[in-house]
Amino acid sequence: MAGNPELCLSMDEWKAKFLGWIREPTPQALLNANIMFDFRGLAGETALANVLRQWLFGFTEANPLFLRMMVQNALSVEPPVGIIRAFAVDDAPAEVRGTLDLKSRGTRLFVDCARVFALARGIHDTGTASRLRLAGAALHVEPRHVEATVEAFHFLQFLRLRQQDVTPAGAAVNRIDPYALNEVSQRMLREAFRRRSSSRTACGSAIASEQSMQRCAPAANASQPGRLLHVRDARAPRSTPANC
Repeated sequence: MAGNPELCLSMDEWKAKFLGWIREPTPQALLNANIMFDFRGLAGETALANVLRQWLFGFTEANPLFLRMMVQNALSVEPPVGIIRAFAVDDAPAEVRGTLDLKSRGTRLFVDCARVFALARGIHDTGTASRLRLAGAALHVEPRHVEATVEAFHFLQFLRLRQQDVTPAGAAVNRIDPYALNEVSQRMLREAFRRRSSSRTACGSAIASEQSMQRCAPAANASQPGRLLHVRDARAPRSTPANC
């Protein structure tokens, strides 16, 4: 990516690109956002990454349409657990028959939902596990349920890394035959996918509930004399604390 001139941009150029994706959330724009919104500073003036992220939150937190589109994109893939068969493996093309993709049908949901929570809640951490824990605390989810979700994500990541280590060059590195796993690993994989399914439902419900509360906020404030309703243009970055 560092050698791609379209991705070697100034601060103002990145802001313009991000705004374009947020204001016109086409499928390609959502894909770009999923990739680029997890940026982090690695070298040079790394503080600029924090400045850009804080600016970004000023637009994503106040943009329910964009967040809703991000959620729909995250929920577009069903977990590979069948009703009759334990695992819903792929039948075609022939070279991947009997396998499933641990990234696109496994870890992706955890990563995408954690990203949406971060954009909606102004969470600066870019790690999926950290985002899930911080979002869980903000949403008052029982810690044991949050940790179960994090462990499910870590187990899928472990299987991915193990598979990548033994997969020959040129082959699909994220694919496994779930029935080639031992009985214990199969059981853990089924539970991880079930946790992915429950997280899938929770992700959509949490964002929908939060947006509903935001819509009700003006009426709630108006019914309480003496309270000030703080209104902000969705096009402008936040200049006041998130809990004002």
